[in-house]
Amino acid sequence: MKPINIVRLLITTVLVLSNALVNANGTTTTPDQLCTSILASYNSSTCDQQCKDSIITNYSDCFSGGLSAGTVSINSTSFAQVVTISNIISSRFFLVGRPRQKTEINEKGMAGGGENPRWNLWGNLTNSDTHQDQNTVNFNSTVLTTVIGGDYALSQNMVLGVSGSFDNGDGSLGANSDFTSKGFSIAPYIGFQFSPELVLDASVGIGSGELDLNSLEKKSDRWFGAANLSYNHWIDNIQLTGKFSYLHGEEAYHDDARNKLDQVRLGVQAGYWMESVMPYAGLSYSSDISRSSSLVNAPTDPIGKEAWIWTVGFNFFSLRNGMTGGIAYSQEEGRSYQKNNLLIANIGIRF
Repeated sequence: MKPINIVRLLITTVLVLSNALVNANGTTTTPDQLCTSILASYNSSTCDQQCKDSIITNYSDCFSGGLSAGTVSINSTSFAQVVTISNIISSRFFLVGRPRQKTEINEKGMAGGGENPRWNLWGNLTNSDTHQDQNTVNFNSTVLTTVIGGDYALSQNMVLGVSGSFDNGDGSLGANSDFTSKGFSIAPYIGFQFSPELVLDASVGIGSGELDLNSLEKKSDRWFGAANLSYNHWIDNIQLTGKFSYLHGEEAYHDDARNKLDQVRLGVQAGYWMESVMPYAGLSYSSDISRSSSLVNAPTDPIGKEAWIWTVGFNFFSLRNGMTGGIAYSQEEGRSYQKNNLLIANIGIRF
C-alpha cells in the first residue's frame, strides 16, 4: 500500500472511531450520529476508493439502513404498488365515465347504473426520482417500478384481484459510489363500493429485494399493506374526488437491519370530463406517523415527516373497446434536504 493511502486510511479510521466513542461532552454517540460520521468520512476528499471500499465492508449497515434511505426505498417500491392498486380500483368503480351520460360504454354498464364488467386487466409504470443533499451526505436514487394485475367482480359492488411488481433502480452515495437495486413482490387486493360516492380498498403484499453497492450485495425481505377510502362526486362535467390512505411497509435486510414506515395520506383531486379524455389536478398531504430503523434510533429527523404532493395528469377512455389509461406527473414538496418526483403511466382493459 502506498504511504499516501495509508495516511488517508488512518485519517478515516480516526474520524470514525472518534465519533463512535464518547464525545467531548461525555455523551455516547447514537447510531444515527455514527452513520452520519461514517457517511461524511466516506464522502470526504481524503477518502480514496480503497478507503471507500473499506468503509462499505465494515459499515455496510449504514448504507442499507437508516431513516432517509429506508423511507425512499419503501416509498418507491412497496408504496408505489399499493397506491397503484387503489387508483385502479377507484377507476374501476367511478372513473370510467360521467354518470347518466348516454354512451356505448354506459350501455355496457361500465358507469353508474349498469353491471360492472367481470374482468379488469391492467399495467402501470412508476418512475421515482429522489435527490437528497444534506451537508456532506449526498443521496440520489431513480427507481422504475412495473406493476401488472387483474381482478374479477364477484358482484356489482365487490372485486378481488392480485398484482405483481418488479422494480429496478440505480443511484449514488456521493462521488464514485454508485449502487443498483432490484426487487419483486406480489399483493392480493379487494375493493368494495358502499355507495356511488364511497369505495374502500385494501391490499397486502410480500416480496424481496437486493442492493448492490460497489459489488457488495445485500438482500432484503419486504412486507407491506394499505387501506384506502375514496370519495367521488360529480358537478356537471367536473369530477371531485378525495382519498384517505393508511400505508405500512417494512424491509428486513439479511444482516438484521430492519426499516419500518407507517404513513397516512389525505388528498383531493378535480377533473373535467371531455368525452373520452379527462385532465385533472390534485393535491395531497403526506405524514410519516411512524418511522424507524434498527440501525438508526436517534430522535434526529434529517428530512422531516410531512410533505405536500401535487399532481397533474389526464385519463383517457376508449368507449368502444373498454380500454382506459392515463399519464401523470407528481412532485413532493416540504421535506428538508430532499426532493422527489414521479412520472406515472397506466393502461387497462375491462370485459
